[in-house]
Amino acid sequence: MCYNRTLILNIGVIMAKLITQSFAKIPNEYVSVERSRSLSLLEEKLVYMLINAMQKRWENTKYLAPHADYNYIAQDEISINDFTTTMEIGIKDDKLIYQSLKNLFDYSLAVHTEDETQFVHLFGDMKINRKTKQIKYCFSFTFIEYFIGICRDYFMLSVNEVIGLNSTHAIRIYQLLKTKQNMDKKKFEYSIDEIKKQLNIENKYKHYTHLKQRVLELAKTQINGSEASQFNIDYEEIKTGKAVTSIVFHLLPKSKNYYQENNLIAGYKLDQISKYCQKWKKEYGKNEVVHILADKILAELKHKNPSRATIGNALDTIHVITKQQKLL
Repeated sequence: MCYNRTLILNIGVIMAKLITQSFAKIPNEYVSVERSRSLSLLEEKLVYMLINAMQKRWENTKYLAPHADYNYIAQDEISINDFTTTMEIGIKDDKLIYQSLKNLFDYSLAVHTEDETQFVHLFGDMKINRKTKQIKYCFSFTFIEYFIGICRDYFMLSVNEVIGLNSTHAIRIYQLLKTKQNMDKKKFEYSIDEIKKQLNIENKYKHYTHLKQRVLELAKTQINGSEASQFNIDYEEIKTGKAVTSIVFHLLPKSKNYYQENNLIAGYKLDQISKYCQKWKKEYGKNEVVHILADKILAELKHKNPSRATIGNALDTIHVITKQQKLL
């Protein structure tokens, strides 16, 4: 049974005021999310894989009932092998993953609004079966409140977006800028102190040249080189006297044919979609909808220029059906 390990402090009032607002554009109120500490790359990828799975459960159920089923949204399980394979992490020592899970259980966020600060733990429960190597987890209900409310844009990275980034700083900078992706302006200025605070590196990289080389340039290279990132970035240095005091990040669109050239549909490689379809065909009978849609996708993939809309719609339908069956 999942339990809520964080105290809800007037969250109903906060959610009533802000539930319909976007994280990037909240009129008269600014919401910022502060981490209790930096995450390792392993922890960062694990968090986003679990959050991404929760996001899909939320998307598949939010229109089915008047009230969200938090127990269903919050809970799931995953095998260690699925995690390391999906995230392309070459770790053979399970103890590292166990330690990461222990660390994440104590990890928290501080969500600041104009009038209040709420401290929120991500997880309410976590269990590891060392024999089967299965991880059962449950997000805290308070975290889910924020996740589907005022902070929803803050966490919206797909698994594929995270796979392509092999630096925790690159993931954080990409996450920060993605919350701004749909805004009219495409450049955003942050002071060096703000950047360091966002990345939890206030006491590191005293010299700007080190910050530039080990954080900014690395993030730029990884984000622009990732097949699944939704935009490229560049940056310019703002100086006060001779010292660099601020950075202006520029969000740049991928080239018009980028996704076609790289065989991507909504961040997923075509061969990955093909593997999923083959798996679904084995799991479902020939006359079942999932099997039929999987066949339809595979047929579309054989075309020289497959319809991304057709494939995307079929994938969405399959995800809804499989998740609904899990609810029964």
